[in-house]
Amino acid sequence: MVYSRSVLACSICIFALVGCGDSPQADGPAVSVTDIERGWEATQAILDDATDMPGQPLMSADIPMDFSYDCPAGGSADFVGQATANIIYGEADADFAYDVTFSGCAVYGVTIDGAMAYARTAEMRAGEASTTLTWSGDLSWSGDVEADCAVDVSGSTTMTLSVAGFSYDSSMTGSVCGEDASHALSWSF
Repeated sequence: MVYSRSVLACSICIFALVGCGDSPQADGPAVSVTDIERGWEATQAILDDATDMPGQPLMSADIPMDFSYDCPAGGSADFVGQATANIIYGEADADFAYDVTFSGCAVYGVTIDGAMAYARTAEMRAGEASTTLTWSGDLSWSGDVEADCAVDVSGSTTMTLSVAGFSYDSSMTGSVCGEDASHALSWSF
């Protein structure tokens, strides 16, 4: 009987210690790279479409850019920011920075909630174009993708056109949902 109580007491202690230890599932299941890619694709589609201004010439300007965007499958994304553009003797640059609040913003089967800072700088000089982007904030994706993710990403691209041809260099650093952005994400300029 004493032996049974000792085994029972030791078993309870072992299970209690194991149960109190850190578990990889303690914070919920890890987000797959495929889900990160799908959530990112949906987020980037909204950012690209909402900030695209076709047919507007680049000019010298410094204007507030506050607007609400109706997302394709419901919800909205509210943009509060500033845009600056300059053309000087055939050279051009444009900068914008937005604070974006996603409210049930749905596209591609993914619903986005949360807030992020989104900025882009573009420069065109003789034979060269470059762009730099940053994304930072906390997003929740639901629907086809289920994840709550911290976003802290920077990307840049430089294109050069010369008599010898065309060259292109691109990089991305930072993380989304704890994954290395350079491996999990794609983007376009």
